Amino acid sequence: MVAIVHLPLESCAADPWPAIVAEARAWAAREGVALRDTVMLLPFAQHLPLARRAWAQGGGWLPRIETTMTLARSLSPPVAAQASQLSFDTALDRLAAQRLLRAQGFGLAWQRRDPRGFEHAVNGVVQTAQAIARAAAGIAPSQRPAYWTRGRELLLPASGPGGLERALAQLALAWAEVAAEPATDVLFSLRPAAWIVVRAGGPDALVSSII
Repeated sequence: MVAIVHLPLESCAADPWPAIVAEARAWAAREGVALRDTVMLLPFAQHLPLARRAWAQGGGWLPRIETTMTLARSLSPPVAAQASQLSFDTALDRLAAQRLLRAQGFGLAWQRRDPRGFEHAVNGVVQTAQAIARAAAGIAPSQRPAYWTRGRELLLPASGPGGLERALAQLALAWAEVAAEPATDVLFSLRPAAWIVVRAGGPDALVSSII
């Protein structure tokens, strides 16, 4: 079984990394974990040089120190999004969402009749689709078909108010479902000797899924 330890980043110290490294070393010694075969996951990329410096100052073997994204990119190149797919670049995604909305039966007339309302809907579709896709990336690939099925079930057409909002949410869900494969999917098959997870705030859904 892979050994796992969670260490909080929150600290009153100006530089919390020496204490975090000392705690991680002590844990590895108690558990008999080889640090050279261990991955340390940080919550933010700006922490990487700080953590690596703190480990280097102590000498000896170091774990592999990464964020989920830097680790994924080091293992496999990301799949480039196609023109119509979510890119997570807001400007590009707004252009794609405009095209998607205009392709709907009501979209082109709406844009001509109420340009400001149309642009508000475009922004909503982009934000919703990006949020749905990010949530899906935090789920193991084998579990995603059920995730998409459940989403479609929750957004089935219903009578009464909110019909337009539901239609926009359905569009966002469908767009998110055909997004390029998340770069972090490669992490679900990674099996280091141990994980050292540094947390800032609450748990990270992706990290919780892969470890």
